[in-house]
Amino acid sequence: MLQEQPGLVDVKGHRLFGRRPIHYAAREGHPQVVEVLLEAGADPTRGLWPNREASSPLALARDRGHDEVVRVIEEWLHQRRGTTSRGEQLGQAAAEGDIDRVRAMVEEDRDVLNETDEGGGNTALHHAARNGDQDLARLLVEAGIEVDRRNHEGEKELHRALFRSNRPLRDQPGDVAIARLLIEHGAEVDIWVVSALGDAETVERMLKENAELANFRCGRVNNKNASTYPLGVAAREGHIEVVKLLLDHGADPDGKCHRQGALIHVAGPLAYAIERGHFEVANLLIDRGAAVDAPANDSELGVPDEALLSGNQDLIDRVVVGGGRPMMWTYMKAKQYCVIAELLDRAMAVREAGFLAQDRSEGVIRQAMRWGLSFGDANVVSMVLRCKPDFDSDYWFECLRWGLQSGSSDTVRLILDYGIDANIRGPERSTLLHWVGGAYDEREGRWSNDQSTMIELSQTLLSCGADLNTCDDELCSTPLGWHARYGHEEVVAFLIERGAAKNLPSDHAWATPLAWAEKRGHGEIVEMLQGNR
Repeated sequence: MLQEQPGLVDVKGHRLFGRRPIHYAAREGHPQVVEVLLEAGADPTRGLWPNREASSPLALARDRGHDEVVRVIEEWLHQRRGTTSRGEQLGQAAAEGDIDRVRAMVEEDRDVLNETDEGGGNTALHHAARNGDQDLARLLVEAGIEVDRRNHEGEKELHRALFRSNRPLRDQPGDVAIARLLIEHGAEVDIWVVSALGDAETVERMLKENAELANFRCGRVNNKNASTYPLGVAAREGHIEVVKLLLDHGADPDGKCHRQGALIHVAGPLAYAIERGHFEVANLLIDRGAAVDAPANDSELGVPDEALLSGNQDLIDRVVVGGGRPMMWTYMKAKQYCVIAELLDRAMAVREAGFLAQDRSEGVIRQAMRWGLSFGDANVVSMVLRCKPDFDSDYWFECLRWGLQSGSSDTVRLILDYGIDANIRGPERSTLLHWVGGAYDEREGRWSNDQSTMIELSQTLLSCGADLNTCDDELCSTPLGWHARYGHEEVVAFLIERGAAKNLPSDHAWATPLAWAEKRGHGEIVEMLQGNR
């Protein structure tokens, strides 16, 4: 099948929930199938939002004790990415900023320095650069770690230091101190790096030698946004002289990005400049032809969205007059209730008005419900309910899961009072009670909601008839099992008090609440489940 249709290796089993063939092959314990899929390009470390930690093919196989599948994947990771168990441990310590643990591991065996972790093929230095941890970065480079190592997305340590793509550091400028440290220890300096640093003199010299460098790409494999262009990073950092030089030498003002031959992102440099408040740079890019109507892609807001959120009325006017239109998400973020109400009214009155082009044909009413719940905005949810929405069960579940992630029990109750069953099933037959944690941040090692919020949301669901003792098909556990797995002592105590079964006749031995607590080392929960507390 893969020889006839290679693209099947990445086909999703469900339009919303995103599992690929390798997820199911690993989960069900088929090592030969996993091997074939790996050779065809499947990613064994790809987890799925909102709980990537538990849903990667490797995690699924480990949890179920499919040792042969685990062996196949680990060997593949070692051969292809240099991944080792020690590299995983060192990477975790570095990601957590545990400098003492990193130092101890390096002193015990210096060879561990350049070993990589499972998730992204990152060394400890990748993590230090991403987190802006200068002390850890210095320890690692002075110990002799490689400073030009690409992870499996082609990302070097310098890229991570100079382009902050993730919260909470996304809004901060690049870490020049770490960048200088890496350069001092031999990291390669190209036009992307000097553009990020704002070194106009060096940029000008490089462009005079080779004008084609104006559209250089920094080598990241996953080129889905303009961060890989010198112009993108210079605009984001507000280096207007560098931006002028790049444009004068032929840089594409839109920083167009393609994937598999398809255009997927336009005007990233302009969006970055607006996001950071570099309005002089933004106006220069527009003057040079950057598209003001560029929509969002799958990871970045579009130009109209950034403009509206910037609060700069002159810029907003220029973008809107030029054809830019924000997404529904942005109207929600900005609490533009009059606009939202008008869009909903038009969607109800005129069928053709039910879609916004900038939202990629997702219906206005569907978008409003999804984002109203996501922002925990009861006003928007109430407006949408007056439109009498009739979504399929998958979409209702997805919307409610966004509502749980917002931590707003009020908006979730509005939907349940509208008539949606509190026992509605979602991906792998999970229930809403499974998802009261919201989304799991694997980098931070925690869920988006704190335990008091989880309990409040659980109370809301239980008051509407949610079943405490329903198992999902992926972790094969009840909500009690999920919370035992993640060490949520307060939630575990609450669920037990409310009558959650500690064991069910249908439980898999590896997936009972007690098994999770023991495997994860949650001693207090073990005592609760054994009845000692």
